[in-house]
Amino acid sequence: VVHGDFRMGNLLVDRDGIAAVLDWELAHLGDPVSDLGWLVARAWRFGGPGAVGGLGTRAELLTAYAAAGGPEIPL
Repeated sequence: VVHGDFRMGNLLVDRDGIAAVLDWELAHLGDPVSDLGWLVARAWRFGGPGAVGGLGTRAELLTAYAAAGGPEIPL
């Protein structure tokens, strides 16, 4: 299942991490990497690959994604 609008504005976080994901009206069957791509495109849209609040750097996010079971995504 793909969320369809996976971005910081649709995440509720607490000190333990993501507490909820909001706005599922665009959910559909598809490639989950598209949610990752949307998150990365939205979070880093104004600059380089430096750290973004709550996510770290692009490289750190992609490494964590692969470690959690997703495919490795080259930079």
